[in-house]
Amino acid sequence: APTDGGTITVAVGAELDGINPVPARWSLEGNTVGSAIFDTLLTFDEDRNLVPRLATSVTPNDDATVWTITLRDDVRFHDGTPLDAEAVKANIEARKAVPIAGTALKQVSEVVVTSPTTLEVRMTSPWYGYDYTLAAQGGYMVAPSSLEGPDAARTAVGTGPFRLDDLYQPGQPIVVTRN
Repeated sequence: APTDGGTITVAVGAELDGINPVPARWSLEGNTVGSAIFDTLLTFDEDRNLVPRLATSVTPNDDATVWTITLRDDVRFHDGTPLDAEAVKANIEARKAVPIAGTALKQVSEVVVTSPTTLEVRMTSPWYGYDYTLAAQGGYMVAPSSLEGPDAARTAVGTGPFRLDDLYQPGQPIVVTRN
């Protein structure tokens, strides 16, 4: 029978360029580590269909120029702050400010918070696949406290099953503790 406790050591095949999914450019290894610390707004079920994770729904308007994201109201980041519409807006805007991610999100013209758990992502033109972005690295949600500052690429405050014990140091073990 499973028991709580213990440790596991896992090796990955490449170094991460940062532990924070907003400024980092992750390969498979980054996503492997990231999925332990962060949750995405959407995920895939066993049939590869998109299903809610941190969001309860992500729906486009008829021409996919406005996407409405509705969040669960019971989620907190590892630092205790709520995952709310303002936090998701901050994540999207932070990604837009990163040169590579910003280019990928150039269709996002505006993010509007309509309630504490609802926001609209408005596009400059139709983007029918935007929801798939929210099931990948673009959907990992980072606590607002980890989005700015000199250590942003080395911090990882998420909502996932594990929390980072210390600042990320390239070439050093990444130690996490059960959340």
